[in-house]
Amino acid sequence: MRNEHVRLPYFLKYYRDLGVNHFFIVDNDSNDGGLEYLSGQTSIRVDAHWCSQSQAIANMAEFALPDMVLREDQLSEMLPILALSARCETAPAPDLDPPAPMFFALSDIYDAEVESAVQDAYQRDYLMFGFESWG
Repeated sequence: MRNEHVRLPYFLKYYRDLGVNHFFIVDNDSNDGGLEYLSGQTSIRVDAHWCSQSQAIANMAEFALPDMVLREDQLSEMLPILALSARCETAPAPDLDPPAPMFFALSDIYDAEVESAVQDAYQRDYLMFGFESWG
């Protein structure tokens, strides 16, 4: 996550109401108060380490190899399959649109300079996960 503080209360409540008791959240250098909010949640472990997605997976793999790595464009298809394989009932995805308006959309600030900066910062993730330009 990165700067998702406004969505966190709704996200956590939704899954807690479904019976989820443990969360693993990787923060990507948030500065919106989300980490402080999560630190106040007793069931959420917060590690103040920064890493890329590929580093997070590599670090987890030192403990146990992941059974599956899902890409964002696969989530709607694969999460129900993953839930069934874990003997969980498939739950509908929560509505994560916050009631408060967002300050801006990515399309309002996105340009070639932003894309270049993101690709430079997350080069390893682009290579490891096959990310493409957003725009």
